[in-house]
Amino acid sequence: MDTGLSSGPSTAGLTSSTLDSNEFADLQVDKLKEAMKKQDFWKYHVIKINPLEFYLTTIPDKRHEFTRHAPSYYVQVQLPEGKATKGWHTKSQTVSGFKLIFTQQQWGVGDENKVNPFIIELLPESESGKFIMNAYQNEQLINNAITNTIGDENNGRIPLNLTFEKIKAPSSYFGREVMLHSGYRLGSGIHICSLRPGRKRDFIFKSRISGMKLAKDGTSYFLDEEFFPKSSWFNPVVAIFRPCKRGITNKITKKVVTSSAKFSSLAPHSSITIGNSDLTSVSSPATSRNSFSSTREESEDEDEDSGNEYITYSDYETSTRYYISKDGLRDRHPVDDSPSDYKLGWITIYDRDKYFSPETHGGGNWEVVLGMTFAVGFSGLIDQVIKSSRI
Repeated sequence: MDTGLSSGPSTAGLTSSTLDSNEFADLQVDKLKEAMKKQDFWKYHVIKINPLEFYLTTIPDKRHEFTRHAPSYYVQVQLPEGKATKGWHTKSQTVSGFKLIFTQQQWGVGDENKVNPFIIELLPESESGKFIMNAYQNEQLINNAITNTIGDENNGRIPLNLTFEKIKAPSSYFGREVMLHSGYRLGSGIHICSLRPGRKRDFIFKSRISGMKLAKDGTSYFLDEEFFPKSSWFNPVVAIFRPCKRGITNKITKKVVTSSAKFSSLAPHSSITIGNSDLTSVSSPATSRNSFSSTREESEDEDEDSGNEYITYSDYETSTRYYISKDGLRDRHPVDDSPSDYKLGWITIYDRDKYFSPETHGGGNWEVVLGMTFAVGFSGLIDQVIKSSRI
């Protein structure tokens, strides 16, 4: 059974015998709204429209309605003229460079209030291999929501022209525990890069570092060490890009998990009725994890996460099951990563210490964080995208 996800008290003991259907449904919705208020991040789903065009959204379908929302963007990838050839590429596309054009999705907005697209370009290695960014301070955190400030003369349309240098060699990031491996930097404090465990025993035993595991290989981190003190390796993390991996190993894992789920689905469960709909509450965290795994398309993370409980919520009119969002780093195996069809990956942006508020750096951080987190993450996948599409 495909279920939604919640971390909180179980409602299996509440049935139509103790609450009428409308009261029970209202209770479920209230819990969803409360969970959304506590969500301290935004999570973008990076959806492939075609090989060189992507859609970044926090609401890929109705099940994500009770997650924290932010503006959606179309991302167009432009390859240099004459640099891409059909078939197999002998060199990485990062050698030749590429350009990304981010256009915010807006409805019913006149030209005078439209948010300008922002552009990020990876220069060819013959021209330094830097990322250059031309953006604006359009989106800011106001009243707990990311809001366009295009009409504000003090903020809207203020240009940002930034250059991100390539990190040439691995360096120490958090003592001997974590290494800053590869990526790009702005000055000495901002890095968009990959992180690796610094000790061999961390690779072998997958031990936790400062109470939290690093994400899987291929993840890019946006770090601001100037704004956030490095009291732990995680504290300077502003955003992460996690790639969607669906290889042969995952398919084999899925088959094994599906087989075991057939047995776990026979476990006892309780049923509740909301309106005319019969809903099933999972009887235990272990049972629900196995039940969900049978339909899960993402199996790249083999680590166990014993802290999550999965509870089904439902709208009493439509019986839609809603997700409670998980960031994918502090909470592993996020069910709300679904749906993963046509997915390049996920971008999580953390909301801490008014980082995106107007009083912080003029509020001009949103496009920089979202754009560069995607750009560096995409640079590690572009050859795979081109190869699979035979561009």
